[in-house]
Amino acid sequence: MAHWYQQHLSSVTSATVERTIQSLRTIIREQAPVTYGTCSIPTKDFTLYYGRSDGARRIHLHNASPAEMELLLSAAVSRVNNQDVYAENDRKAGSLDVEDFATNFNVERSGILARMKNDLLDRESIAKSVDCELYKLSVCGEGGCFKVHKDSPKSANMFGSLVIVFPVPHTGGAVLLRRSSKFDSVQEWKFDSGRELATVAQPSVGYAAFSSDVEHEVAFVQSGYRVALTYNLFLSGDDYSGKHTLPASKTVDVHETAFKAEMEKLLVNPTFLPHGGCIGFGLQHEYPINNKTKASALAGCLKGNDAVIERVFRHLALPIQPKIHTASSKNPDSYLGELEAFQYLTDSVVTCGGYEDVDSLFARFLGEKGVLLARLPDGPSELSAYYTYKIKKNEMDNIPIVDVEWITCPTKYNRIRFEFAYEIHDEDAYEKSVGSAHLSGSVCLIARIGPPGKRV
Repeated sequence: MAHWYQQHLSSVTSATVERTIQSLRTIIREQAPVTYGTCSIPTKDFTLYYGRSDGARRIHLHNASPAEMELLLSAAVSRVNNQDVYAENDRKAGSLDVEDFATNFNVERSGILARMKNDLLDRESIAKSVDCELYKLSVCGEGGCFKVHKDSPKSANMFGSLVIVFPVPHTGGAVLLRRSSKFDSVQEWKFDSGRELATVAQPSVGYAAFSSDVEHEVAFVQSGYRVALTYNLFLSGDDYSGKHTLPASKTVDVHETAFKAEMEKLLVNPTFLPHGGCIGFGLQHEYPINNKTKASALAGCLKGNDAVIERVFRHLALPIQPKIHTASSKNPDSYLGELEAFQYLTDSVVTCGGYEDVDSLFARFLGEKGVLLARLPDGPSELSAYYTYKIKKNEMDNIPIVDVEWITCPTKYNRIRFEFAYEIHDEDAYEKSVGSAHLSGSVCLIARIGPPGKRV
């Protein structure tokens, strides 16, 4: 019996399973996918060189004059417009590609990566864990802004972006970040770099790091100039692979400690999965997914709270794996019959398209070592219609079935969808017709546990 189980067995209280699950859900939702602040750096790191074939210029961004800033802005605007001469009424915002500038600022030496990894990814603060690739230099003058957008992942292992803002005096130009929540709300954050940098005594830069699934924009600059570097953030290694699993932080943070304590409380409760079973978590962050995705390739390369869940279960010596949760659903104006609530767990994405026979599609899931879900994630007492259909036909022999207790349901993130047509048999009217439906595959985490006293 694991040590943690013995330690908590005597402390089981009258708290219900539902209350503990709700507490776990609250903890999972709390951690923000963004982090920001200021960081002091040596004054030599404020030096910037920029220019192309027509000559380079040098500027010190801690004490730059308005005339020097105008020259930098004009270079950035001309690059964006792909013109050698900028238009006077267009001189508000622009950017330079990495081949057109050089900076003395060193993001690894600054210590910002260590802060960012602990806050955003909850990973070990070692340089080789995260690769930071300089992407561009952006400049906003008075009236300039950058519209809302997401940074498209440049490769499968890109997980976010880091923005460094230099202390050139400015008002406005705040970074506005938002993410649509799976819980019918929108999370929003604001980092006003101009205001924050104006209050620090030491020469400093502002920074904001955020996951790839976070929308962001730069508000209008009201006065002065906003100058920022943008970096793409990658997990080290060529792709998502268990070979590149990042070690856990030596200092376990409060968030992880709280989740672990509540999870242990749930596991020692004898009324929770009294015969053993599976625990499911919908992932809270966005990951690249396509029709060739293997869920197992995400193991050890998860972000934020997803990483916390994975790591806590490993600390508890309980097996947990990413899986593809596949669910079918009908079009609003079509009858789906026995296909309604067809749900499976597999390691690979099962594709479909054109005309599909229901039982042939079912067989493909079995071929991918899939298991059928007996209950719906959002209907804990409702048996899936396909499960009931197969029982009625006495076709459940040798079909693997699993009952999952979902702490958080599969989310709209990491979803891939396939449309297909299928044949409907109307036994009463002796007629056949064609219906349409789709399969949606989402990545989730699934842990298998034993009964109380034998969870591991």
